[in-house]
Amino acid sequence: MERWSGFFDLGTSDKPQPVTVRVVMNKQPVRKPFRIRVKPFFLIPAHVISPFYRRIWGFFRSGQIESMGLNWTPTQTGTMIIPAYTNPTVIKAVAAHEMGHILGLGDAYGAFYRYYYAAPGTDAYMMHSNRQVQPQEIRMMIAAHKSGRMQYFPKSWQTGRFLTGLAQDIRQLCHQIRRLAGARKKPRP
Repeated sequence: MERWSGFFDLGTSDKPQPVTVRVVMNKQPVRKPFRIRVKPFFLIPAHVISPFYRRIWGFFRSGQIESMGLNWTPTQTGTMIIPAYTNPTVIKAVAAHEMGHILGLGDAYGAFYRYYYAAPGTDAYMMHSNRQVQPQEIRMMIAAHKSGRMQYFPKSWQTGRFLTGLAQDIRQLCHQIRRLAGARKKPRP
């Protein structure tokens, strides 16, 4: 949570002065609390997901493939699912990124559902590389809570980039499956 707290120069007409953002966990919830679950995933990365009955409706509400599993609203933020990582630095970075989804932001990196298109100029963003929260992400978080709708980074379709990314994902998935199959094979006597 502390990565989302800080001093940000939003540079907007309604907020010309830098603002202090503080994300806190309340003991007495003002809104419905979100859950964090740690599960041993082998093929699925960390993510935020809505209850089963809300999942697909996110797509119809926003028109974004990215929202197939997360139908976000300020009162229905979803459940954060994190694999059982052992490195505390990784846990902190991944949890901070997933917190961005809880706060109403989409991804900025080149994922399948973004057609393998990374939003330009977002390399150092929390929602791209788990690095540092940027003023644009704070502006998007405020917009999400004002509008009641998740905010998404721009994406673009390029057939060549999509096919290259898809082929790379398939190779990586096959490698993970072979590695898991090898780890689970019992040696023959």
